[in-house]
Parts: sequence; C-alpha cells; structure tokens
Amino acid sequence: MSTRAGKFFRLKSSALVALLCFAVIGAACGAYCTSARFDRFQANQHQWAWWAIKGYRELPRAPQVVMIGSSLLQKIVNEGEVEYLQKPVPLLTHNRCLHFEDEYARLTGHQIDSYALAIGGMHASDAGVLFDGVIGEKPPRTLIYLMAPRDVLDNVLETPTATGTFQLVSRISDLSAVKARCRHSFKELFVGAIEDELKKLSPLAEYRVELSTLATRAWIDQCTIYLRDHVPGRPFDATAIGLKEDPFDLPEDACMRPGHLTLNKQPESVLFGIYACTYQPFRPRPYNLQFDFLKRLLTGARERNVDVILVNMPLRADNLKAMTPGFYDLYKNDLIAIAKQYGAHYVDMFDSNRYKFEDFTDTVHLSGKGSGKFVTDLAAKISPVVLASTTTKPQMAYREKESF
Repeated sequence: MSTRAGKFFRLKSSALVALLCFAVIGAACGAYCTSARFDRFQANQHQWAWWAIKGYRELPRAPQVVMIGSSLLQKIVNEGEVEYLQKPVPLLTHNRCLHFEDEYARLTGHQIDSYALAIGGMHASDAGVLFDGVIGEKPPRTLIYLMAPRDVLDNVLETPTATGTFQLVSRISDLSAVKARCRHSFKELFVGAIEDELKKLSPLAEYRVELSTLATRAWIDQCTIYLRDHVPGRPFDATAIGLKEDPFDLPEDACMRPGHLTLNKQPESVLFGIYACTYQPFRPRPYNLQFDFLKRLLTGARERNVDVILVNMPLRADNLKAMTPGFYDLYKNDLIAIAKQYGAHYVDMFDSNRYKFEDFTDTVHLSGKGSGKFVTDLAAKISPVVLASTTTKPQMAYREKESF
C-alpha cells in the first residue's frame, strides 16, 4: 500500500472513530438530559431573571398582585425598599414591594400580597413570554406592568429571542411558535432554521447551554477549592474566577444596605448617547413586534381573568431629548389605544412637575427617595382598581412578610 493510500485510510479511520465517539457522547447526553434527574431550569446560569422566576415558581399559590418591569422596577424593590424599610434588603430574593402593600392597606383597609418580577433590560417581548411560561401558570388577580419607551423600541436589541429572559423561559416552556414570529430578517430565518434542525439531530445542540453551564460550574467549583486550600488566608469567590464578562452565578446572599445606594457614575453625555442609540432611528417593524407581544400578554391575561394595569413610568425630561421628535407621543397614544382595546387600565405617571432631577439616579431610574414618592403616588391612583379586582374572590394566605 502506498504512503498516500495509508494516510487516507488512517484519516478515514480517525474520522469514523470521531463520529462514533460523537454519537456515543450525544446519546449519553440525550439520555441524561431527558431523564428525571436533569432539571433544565436549575442547569442554567443563576442570574437576575433566574432568581426572579425561581422565586415565583416556588410560591405556594398565586399572589394577589404581580408587578413586572425592567431595572426601573428593580430600583423600586431594591433601593426604594431599603429607603422605606431602613433595613438591609437581599437583592435576589426580596421580590415584594412592602411599601406598596402598606400604602394599599392604609388606603383601603385591606391587606394584600405582591410579587415583583423585576428583571433588568426587560422588553415587552420578555413580559409576554414571562406571562406565557411563568405567570400564566399561577395567575394573580392583578398584573401591574411598569413600562417605558425602551420596552417597545430598543435598537440595540437584534431580536426579541436574544434576551436572557427569553432564552431562559424557552428552556421551561414551548416558545417555538413565538420564535418563528420573531425572525424577521433573512439572517435570523437562516440561522434559526439551522439551529432548529441541529436540535432535532443531536441533544448536544438542544442542551448545549445547560451542558456548558454545568461543565463551567464544576470547573469553577474545583478552582475555588484548589485556591482556597493552597492560598490560605484569602477568601475566593467562585463568581470572580476565570470569567471576565458577566458573573456566572449571582450570589444568593447579595444584599443592599441603607447608606450604600448606587449612583450612576457615567457622564451625562454618555448616557444621552446610549439612549439616543436605543431610540434612534425609529424602526416601525421591531416597534410593532414588541406591541404584538404586549397584545399577546393582554390576551392571555383576559383569558385567565387577570386585570392588567399598564403604568407609564416617569422619566427625566432630558431623556425625551434622545428620542426622535414625535416618538414619545406615538408610544403613549399607542399604549392608551391598546389598553382600551384589550380592557386594561392605563395609568400615566409621567409628570415632570412632580418628579424632579433629584428624584432620579440617571435619566430614567428613580432614586430611593424618588421610588418612595412614586410608590405612594401609584398606590393612590390604582388602589381602587386593585381593590375591585382582588375582592372578587376570597383572599388567600400567601406567606409572612420577610424579616431583614
């Protein structure tokens, strides 16, 4: 046999062995990932969305009121609650707005329980799939969605399916039909079609995120143990080892304390540029797609007899300058029209006379004191709606208020 022929057969044999190994590994992974021992939700990265969804799934029964929103809501249930309670608040597991509950009780004489699904970067598409895959399985009596223009127009977002929230919910709920609706460019259609076929062919493609996460988590744990044992006297945090981008698993004991509230240190010019890129140019297609997700949420809520309150959030006046002229009025008018069409309540909290510069940490996020003012104002406006909604059925025990 010639040297060239020998090389060819050796190459062919290696390829067959590699293909066989791939098939065996794929079959083993498939058997494990489809077994009762594998929890697909638990195997994901434990970040903000994961903690918020985990808390909701573990509730013994549906709360009477659910609040959903982006970092605008996060500020309220973190910094706002710290300011209100004057006690430390666990960032990842404090998912209630006790200030709102107390204001509601003061105004109506009734007790209420709430849950806040506050996830940074939330869009209307994320809210829609959260209702489909999480909230709708344990529907509250009232859903309060705190909205801002970025929820429906974010030019930085390539596709609704790219967010961490969308990806996480797709692990625990079938969103195949929704994903197909989101593919509105040739690139997304092409890549999506390939991904769909690969997932049919191999479990390694279907469960690649979870398997990668488990492997990385195991590696980090081993590194932490090694460094702890070989470098005495120095504590090591697993979330800080070998990962230069987002933290891998957010620590459960992360806490915010009075006097240690966050401030945005970015220059105002940088913030303006960030939001200008977010809002401009106005792109009708993704804008309308986000509103389609909002309609989907409102339809699902109506089917489950959930009253929805859409809250237009206060913004600092200079944030509007980053928008295309006329966009804010378009957004607000569309929000009002859709609320009316689907039987939701619309509450406008934008008031530049009421919320001053000092009530914000940047152009969109309320400070701790600004959050307190907002919650008091919001409770006064929506308590009659919430009361009418929550008293149509017997109130059920939820859980005791957390002690901090």
